[in-house]
Amino acid sequence: MTADEQAPGYRGIELDERFIPDVLERLDEWTRKHSRASAEWAERIARELGLENGDIRVLRIAALLHAIDRLGVPPEEYDLSRLAEAEEEMLRRAPVILGRVIPDEQLARVVDAVAASREHFDGSGRPRGLKGESIPFLARIVAVACAFQALTMERPGASPLTREVACARLAEEAGSRYEPRIVDALARVVTRFERKSGGG
Repeated sequence: MTADEQAPGYRGIELDERFIPDVLERLDEWTRKHSRASAEWAERIARELGLENGDIRVLRIAALLHAIDRLGVPPEEYDLSRLAEAEEEMLRRAPVILGRVIPDEQLARVVDAVAASREHFDGSGRPRGLKGESIPFLARIVAVACAFQALTMERPGASPLTREVACARLAEEAGSRYEPRIVDALARVVTRFERKSGGG
């Protein structure tokens, strides 16, 4: 059975060990770079919060795949994109996707983190309007890491913010869009990162 037969409209991504590279290759250049850099910042935040290596591996994969709903979507419609129910169901019942990367039993956590990464901490996000602790913890980290990385990257129509200004911008939305303790963890990571690198 093909991917399209299992879940109509999935955009043709095959479910095999090349799943992650295949997804990244099909994204536009900016989103591809953003996804990879977001995974790095997500890991830094996770280590600051004391997560174990197994959790961090799941988190990195979720950050890499967080933009999968943008495949085949014009950039001007990115804000309206979301993981279709058929796509989410296909991911959930196809552990072969990531079998060489993480244990099969961890697949559901990747899917949950991807599907909920655009929820807001106060319940005003999408697609389900989850709130606070009902949002998977890894999804809350992905949300902060991806927002931070988007603010600090060169992108069409907007100049990048410095890391300090980006942290301040996220702090303004702590408690509404983002979980405060994750934003605080990011700020600590950025402070150390800046000291180590000498700024920039």
